[in-house]
Amino acid sequence: MTDTTAVEQALRTLRDYIRWGASRFQEAGLFFGHGTATALDEAATLVLHALHLPGDLPGTYMDAVLAPDERRQVVGLLLRRIKECKPAAT
Repeated sequence: MTDTTAVEQALRTLRDYIRWGASRFQEAGLFFGHGTATALDEAATLVLHALHLPGDLPGTYMDAVLAPDERRQVVGLLLRRIKECKPAAT
């Protein structure tokens, strides 16, 4: 199982969490196609949802650093997606 504390300490930006989520989704062999087409799309959708941000967020926000509570929420949601294998609805 993933050490969530280590993940939260290693990753900092919105971009980091989206990339990490996409990599973990690919590694877990998740299926996409119920609203998103790729692991990257799914990770972005879930990360933005967890942070209450719009899907059309300008790219300049990708380097924003997440607060500790945001990090916990994002990691929890991404790991839940892997555990439950339930696709995000867009």
